[in-house]
Amino acid sequence: MKKHLKLKQIFIIYIILMILFLFPKNMVYADDAQESTEEEMHASNLAKFIIEPLGDLINRGINTISGELTENEAAVTLYKTDEINASYKFRSDINVKNEPDNTKTTTDELKKITISNSVYNQYGVLEQIYTTDTKIPVLPLDAYTLTAGKAPILDINFWKLEETNTNKIWNYIKNLVMMIAHIVLYLSVALIFTMIIWRSILFVYSTMVSKPEKAEESKKIIDNLFIAVLMVAGVYILMAGCSMLYDTVLQLITDNNNTYPIRAVVTDVYSFNTTLIGLMRYRTLTNNVWHELGWSIGYLIISFLDLIYFLLMFARMIILGLLSITAPLTAVMKMSGNSEGKGVLQLFQFNNWIKIYLRFTYIPLIIALVSRIMIGLIS
Repeated sequence: MKKHLKLKQIFIIYIILMILFLFPKNMVYADDAQESTEEEMHASNLAKFIIEPLGDLINRGINTISGELTENEAAVTLYKTDEINASYKFRSDINVKNEPDNTKTTTDELKKITISNSVYNQYGVLEQIYTTDTKIPVLPLDAYTLTAGKAPILDINFWKLEETNTNKIWNYIKNLVMMIAHIVLYLSVALIFTMIIWRSILFVYSTMVSKPEKAEESKKIIDNLFIAVLMVAGVYILMAGCSMLYDTVLQLITDNNNTYPIRAVVTDVYSFNTTLIGLMRYRTLTNNVWHELGWSIGYLIISFLDLIYFLLMFARMIILGLLSITAPLTAVMKMSGNSEGKGVLQLFQFNNWIKIYLRFTYIPLIIALVSRIMIGLIS
């Protein structure tokens, strides 16, 4: 019951995220010419000096801790076009184009979002709200890109041989996991083979002294020991296979695009690549006070949900690391003949271990699929 509840909670969080993202876009704002300037000023100050900075602070933490951006890069949320083009890292990912016709810059892997460059203000006057001077948000991480493998610190493949992850925190955790895992593996294998030798001696001795009950008991344990040897090799093959399958399915869901999956096209101004959270932050730059307030609230809420998801994904990485360490102990449990286990020992029972490992490995695929659908619904 509790297992299903956790899965439902994940669905509920991201359904709420979807609703919160789409809702401000279609919201009917109070564009009444009789609105007081004082109310507008209070709303603007609330958005600019409280709500948006809080959202920026959350995203700064996510992007810095994850290792996706340096501390200096993450300290600034909004960049001028020239600043983006001056950075190789930013211009290759965000790809700002100042062409009136931006259809050439879109690909099948990017969802094109058309944004009007003007809007009627509360006095019925058409104003241009997005210009070439409007700053562009650089926010590479949200629920979608976190799941798609954009954050190096959330890597779960502890057994890959090539050193492609440059995140210092993750490499420290990986080295620690590998060191402890090797110790546990060697001790488990040594214990299994010691028991095989000992039980083989007891089996021969019991047969010679005509003790069939003892001989049968030893034979049964020896059979379990050989199964345990196969299980030791099997759990590592299983973990490698799960990792490969996860990567394959994730590539199918994301179309091999784990960076800035949205192409925001501002009519007759420019276009740029961004994320869901980046698109929301961009919408807060409108000079319509009530639109800005609505988008700012949505931006802060989704930033907070992204932070929760980042922490859950970090916990997932730690849990899978611990499961990698304890994998050989499932064989020891089998060797002992204790197929059920009690209390915490149930975690080392093979069937329970594999269920937990598979659940924590594959649940993010659901989030990736929901996020991809959400991106597809935006127009």
